[in-house]
Amino acid sequence: MEIILLVLFFLIGVSVGSFLNVVADRVPLKQSIVSPPSHCFSCGHVLVWKDMAPVVSYLVLRGKCRYCGANITPRSMIIELVSGLIFAVAWLRFGASIQLATAVIYSAVFIVLIITDFENQRMPAIFTYCAIIVALVLAAAYPVTHAAPDLAACIAGFATGFGLVAIVWLIFKWTGKPVMAFLDVWIAGMIGASIGFPLVVPALAIALLAGAVFMAGRRLITGKGPDSIPVAGILCCSALIIMYTGQFIIAQVWRF
Repeated sequence: MEIILLVLFFLIGVSVGSFLNVVADRVPLKQSIVSPPSHCFSCGHVLVWKDMAPVVSYLVLRGKCRYCGANITPRSMIIELVSGLIFAVAWLRFGASIQLATAVIYSAVFIVLIITDFENQRMPAIFTYCAIIVALVLAAAYPVTHAAPDLAACIAGFATGFGLVAIVWLIFKWTGKPVMAFLDVWIAGMIGASIGFPLVVPALAIALLAGAVFMAGRRLITGKGPDSIPVAGILCCSALIIMYTGQFIIAQVWRF
């Protein structure tokens, strides 16, 4: 029975990933996620159910449009599979609980921000602000639900994420290298509010390390530093890691 539920949740995640692709494509462009219906970006043909079955359609069609033969980006299938895996991990980590619901909601928000930041750095700010409000509401309801960090951990997490990344933003701005936007500061605060303190600390540490590697790699390849850094995407990747492994990491650090 446990295996069946795990597979079921994986399939739910794959389906949600298909929807997240639509959100990531349309929301940054201020387009409706409902209208017009899903269509081929090359020929404009409206897609039917057999063209949109998560993962399966991409494999059956061999990554090409059924109607015009244009290549379909593999990103759609990758996000569907990653979402399925994250949902499966969430089930293993939290089981049937309110924590499971909050984890997958935050995961969905993080995935959309990762896609939009790494692809075109046009992030939907509304997601960030709404997630902060949701985090505060869940924190206030902690005595009843235990579904998220309590209010003190939520506020401390927000302050830590917002404050530390704001300092980095100010340093880059002062040095005349605006490689990150102020929205990245709010996203760091949102992540801190979502996962709470002290989990925000290892999340920021991982993001800092990943950002340094990104800058060094870019300099090594091109001979110069990057014009911009996908700070939000890196932060959300580290938040996903910490959201599911953070308690284990904190426990191991505490042992030493």
